Amino acid sequence: EATSALDAESEKSVQEALDRVMIGRTTVIVAHRLSTIRNADMIAVVERGSIVETGNHEELISNSNSVYVSLVQGHPSPDPSLGQSSRCFILIHNYN
Repeated sequence: EATSALDAESEKSVQEALDRVMIGRTTVIVAHRLSTIRNADMIAVVERGSIVETGNHEELISNSNSVYVSLVQGHPSPDPSLGQSSRCFILIHNYN
């Protein structure tokens, strides 16, 4: 995660700059932080190299048993062999 070592204010500045650069482009981003993906048009949740869920934030958050919700809430995986590093978000954002 490119902004993981930044404080909240610096991360916000970087994200705003990226948002400006991505205007008019479809952008694919891989992220572990919710703040990076919340406004995406589509989010794909990846677990062990496979896409296990897709939708936007509102769609994914509405299923309380979803992998996405457990990641958002910071819950560990029910499978102890699956660490947080084996999970990530891929988002696609169509900036107009």
